[in-house]
Amino acid sequence: MLYIQAVKTLSDKDKTTLILVSRPEDTSLKEAERVSTELKELDVNNQILLLNGVLQGHDDTISRSLFEKQQKTIESMSAELQKLEMYETPFGLTI
Repeated sequence: MLYIQAVKTLSDKDKTTLILVSRPEDTSLKEAERVSTELKELDVNNQILLLNGVLQGHDDTISRSLFEKQQKTIESMSAELQKLEMYETPFGLTI
């Protein structure tokens, strides 16, 4: 009974929004997609994706490499994750 009530509450968009937090890295985004899919199977569709630690620019070869890698990862994330409302927190302002 408790489980059923919890799922009912989680699936009620007027009561709950689930925020999936991920780094802009392949492994992290695959895990976010897995969790998102499992939640959708439970009819929990009120999800937001928060990309945490996104570089906003670069000023040397190392940061340029990381910036480009993050941007490529974000651009190539799955279609399912791209459908979610998405926000970013910049690198250095992590949660």
